[in-house]
Amino acid sequence: MSTPNSIRRSASSSSNSSANLKAVTAAVALCLIYLLVSYFSGTSYGPHPSAVSSKMSAHRRSAVVVIAMKGFQDHEFAGVMGGLAKHGFHVDVCGKEKHKEAVGKFGSKQLTACAMSEIDVDKYDRIAFVGGPGAGALRDEPDALNLARKFFAADKVVGAICIAPTILAHAGVLKGKKATVWDSKGGSGPEAQYINDHGAHFVPHKPVVVDGKVVTGNGPDAAEEFGETFASM
Repeated sequence: MSTPNSIRRSASSSSNSSANLKAVTAAVALCLIYLLVSYFSGTSYGPHPSAVSSKMSAHRRSAVVVIAMKGFQDHEFAGVMGGLAKHGFHVDVCGKEKHKEAVGKFGSKQLTACAMSEIDVDKYDRIAFVGGPGAGALRDEPDALNLARKFFAADKVVGAICIAPTILAHAGVLKGKKATVWDSKGGSGPEAQYINDHGAHFVPHKPVVVDGKVVTGNGPDAAEEFGETFASM
């Protein structure tokens, strides 16, 4: 007795479906075994998310920005922070005291993340000193001077704007360097004379001056240019 064609086709289809199901089941089982072996052996067969995150963190540059606790120049601070943010830096803002509110010349407020005395130079790629009337006192502050010297000795980028280049001058960082500074008499005043007396070569009529890994700016009008230059070095 012959088997009708429709019955033979149904049997064949059923057989194919069963074979496909077995193949899928086997593939899923292999995947599960693969994952279990990977998990318990600690073997990595691809970039684990935490590994990718760690790699990205390792390549993220860090900067420290030093401000006076009272009287830092608000616009200069914004210019420096803007440049660093644009270039993807992690930034710690530090002052004479940590976890204290610093107040700018024009009233802006900034909480400090650390004190100058506890900054670990090895953790950062660069340092910037923001100007303003309060920064004048940092010129004779031992912690500020030590930081400038340590970053410079470690061959890292050192920046200062407005009156803050006098800090670098006092620290000996500007010896033999071309530099600028905010000067009350447009280049013939005591600020320009001060950095010259400490071995710098004052450059007039130039808002931002770079010499090696030292960058200086002459005041708030140069804030954005200084911030961009400092961050892109």
